[in-house]
Amino acid sequence: MLYYINELVVSAAESGDNIVIDRLKDLHFCWRKGKCLINSSRNNFRRLSLITGLSECYRQISQYAQDIHSLYGDLKFFVVLTIDGKATDELSEFKDKISFVNIRKFNDISYII
Repeated sequence: MLYYINELVVSAAESGDNIVIDRLKDLHFCWRKGKCLINSSRNNFRRLSLITGLSECYRQISQYAQDIHSLYGDLKFFVVLTIDGKATDELSEFKDKISFVNIRKFNDISYII
């Protein structure tokens, strides 16, 4: 599964939203175990790498996420993680392939896998 981290999620993490930060840590764990792919914009990865508790995780992911954007056209769908159902115009060219998921709804790691 490919998860794209929406800029609203990054803003929530920057503001100290512990639920969002914990879910981003869970997502990193799944990525590290090879259970998913994670992508976002370079700016979002840079911002995530400045957040205490996420910095090393998302710095590492950003190094491997460089070529993922080329996959979007071949996928049937992918997940954009967002906050409370809100969306931005990120990836609007793939709007027919996006499933929006509220990151706060990830109650446990098994939901991500």
